[in-house]
Amino acid sequence: MITVMAAAVWWVFGPTSVAAQVKETQVDFSQTATSIERSMGILGGYSGLTTAMVRADGLAPQRLLRNGTLTNTWGGSVAVTASTVKRGNDAFLLETRNVPKSACATLVAAMAADPSVWDAQVNGQSVFMNNTYDPATAAAACKAHGGDRMGFVYFSGLAAGSSVAAPPLALPLSRQG
Repeated sequence: MITVMAAAVWWVFGPTSVAAQVKETQVDFSQTATSIERSMGILGGYSGLTTAMVRADGLAPQRLLRNGTLTNTWGGSVAVTASTVKRGNDAFLLETRNVPKSACATLVAAMAADPSVWDAQVNGQSVFMNNTYDPATAAAACKAHGGDRMGFVYFSGLAAGSSVAAPPLALPLSRQG
């Protein structure tokens, strides 16, 4: 009887699949990136962007918040900082730690499919070649190090001097009577 009950508990509360954990993380990171973009991207850059600011301004989903820190589904830290692609602070880096080796390649592939992700890194090594995701490089990096430190550079090309809020306003000509 105990075995049957244990099996039922395992079936209901059993281990979450790696695919489900990766999907949850991908959604959380995407929501965070969208919130950051909407909050700071229209200002023309990400200068001053910090993890503390993301927490204080409520830019991360509640699922990432644990004990006042940003934490991924595996318990690893999540950090956000300004980054540079073309001009100073025109992008931001979302970095996470302690992703299990079993989830590393799947997570980096899922994140690389996001059109806002300019670069993906595994332990500091880019897994993009010529601005394109390279699955072989990602697999090798994940096999060697797992997801001890994974980073995703978000870049829209709209920040740092571009007009992002609205086109210039065209006022009507005045009538003179």
